Amino acid sequence: FERTGQKTVPNIFIHGKHIGGCSDLLDIYHDGRFYDYLDNNFQTYDYDLCVIGGGSGGISAAKEAASMNKKVALFDFVTPSQHGTVWGLGGTCVNVGCIPKKLFHRASL
Repeated sequence: FERTGQKTVPNIFIHGKHIGGCSDLLDIYHDGRFYDYLDNNFQTYDYDLCVIGGGSGGISAAKEAASMNKKVALFDFVTPSQHGTVWGLGGTCVNVGCIPKKLFHRASL
């Protein structure tokens, strides 16, 4: 937040420049500016795209760039609960939010 002012995830950076979230990445893609960001080789980086946040939007952005043969890093971290519960990629909704709630609700019916 201190670096970008963005309160939500994913935070997408290309070649060190903050793009924004998934919708911002899609906007520059549809405007035809996406390749301009990726092909600008003024500096050498280990990855073409680094995505912070492994929820639905972050995974979508990472997969789309990878489908264009770009080297992608996806970062996600979950603070373990007091019981040590953690989960992998997918974000809160998929792992402990909306989807599990619907599953338990349907099972109880």
